[in-house]
Amino acid sequence: MGRFLLSFAVVTVLVGGLSATSVSAEQALIEEITVTARKVEESLNDAPVTVSAFTDSVIEEPDLNSVTDIARFTPGLSFSSAFGRATERPVVRGQGNILAGVQFGVESGVAYFVDGMYYAGDIQSLDMTNLERVEIVKGPQSALYGRNTYSGAINFVTRDPDEEFSGKVRARGLESGEQEFFGSFGGQFIDGVLAAQAAVRHYSFDGQWENEVTSRDVGQEETTSVNLTVDWTQNDTFALTTRMRFQEDEDGTRPFFLQSATENNCYPGYRSLGNVACLPFLPPLGSLYSLNQGVAFSGVERELSVYAVSAQYEMSSGHLVTFQTSLRDEERKTGSDSNHGPTNFFIGPEAFFAISRVSDYTESTYEMRLESPAESALRWSAGIFYYDYEQDQSDVVPGGGITDDGTDNFITNLAVLRSLGWDVSSDFTTTPEVRYVDEEKEQEDLDADGSVEFAGARSFTSLAPRLTIDYRLNDATMLYGIYSEGIKPGGLNGT
Repeated sequence: MGRFLLSFAVVTVLVGGLSATSVSAEQALIEEITVTARKVEESLNDAPVTVSAFTDSVIEEPDLNSVTDIARFTPGLSFSSAFGRATERPVVRGQGNILAGVQFGVESGVAYFVDGMYYAGDIQSLDMTNLERVEIVKGPQSALYGRNTYSGAINFVTRDPDEEFSGKVRARGLESGEQEFFGSFGGQFIDGVLAAQAAVRHYSFDGQWENEVTSRDVGQEETTSVNLTVDWTQNDTFALTTRMRFQEDEDGTRPFFLQSATENNCYPGYRSLGNVACLPFLPPLGSLYSLNQGVAFSGVERELSVYAVSAQYEMSSGHLVTFQTSLRDEERKTGSDSNHGPTNFFIGPEAFFAISRVSDYTESTYEMRLESPAESALRWSAGIFYYDYEQDQSDVVPGGGITDDGTDNFITNLAVLRSLGWDVSSDFTTTPEVRYVDEEKEQEDLDADGSVEFAGARSFTSLAPRLTIDYRLNDATMLYGIYSEGIKPGGLNGT
């Protein structure tokens, strides 16, 4: 269990609805930004937390199309497409890990959330035109958001159906063959009771790079997605929202390398061409090269389905019960030739350091909360969270066949969370929070014949506290301080 402590005090001045994004003062005075960074709706001006918020208008005006673009305008957030649109590693305030997503059990310090629900998948191909808001919450969020948020959390909030029937169509074309077609339609089918909205998007990009040896383009991207949202409000006390997303990605060879290993000072490493030439048991080096693709598949293909349901019920006493659940079912095929060379080095029928893999992901989350009336001077909430994750990996061999010599990974996470809010006075509030977590990870590595080469399991327990104190000097100025501890789950080395 990795663990680190951050203790700091913050003095901030918030004027109007100004967020940490580059919004003009005139816009800030007109538009009040509402955020859910603390899992309650509140004005950004009243939220004692370090958060950068992007509304739909802020996303649309500069044409922000992915989390990569969001990072360019967010202080403290770093993101780069090192592995194309797969194996993402967002980094907040420098807290990251270079092996995150490559080795099971090594995970990013920043987690994604979609409508407040934990999302462990890659998100660069998410339809940004169908979002109402993006929130980047900075600092340890383990007490409130849970696993893998020891340096921050990024929450993507989906657009709700409009009160009136409306539609939107957008088409754009840019250089390098970048094209996007988007359309949405929805509204109230039964006033105050039933509303729905559907959105369809197709995006394609021809890439900006060419392999000078093979004369083939690399870095191509293509996404087709469909989003459906249905809101049902039975009365003033009960509301139910269902969201569905279906998506297909088809990306070409990823632009990993700018030069051959012969240009790198890596000798006598295993990936050095000079080292390969000296291996005594191999035939002459020249007879081992090929200009053909050294992997059975190169690029990224993804088929994704996401289902989410959220419900809330307000009791006659004013207490609020909320329930959220989501299911992600994904099949992802990735491949890359990683010997760094202008040609491929073969041992038998397979290229050296060339990997093609199929991964099946099944992920489900459940969270239930009970909250006291929001207008009380002494407020509390209690909840329970459960997360289940399964990954089944297989290798793709020459000819396109699938072998069973892969890895099966399993994660379960059970957490209990409590928070208390106390308005000591009309200007002074203190909010202690705590989350207790019991997480179990299990890993199985398989041999080529399908037999188990390694099997192991380990449980990790933790207690993550956070204390927030805020004092409002006047309507435009608030002082607040946060003490929080970030928790990073452990893992297994396997083979």
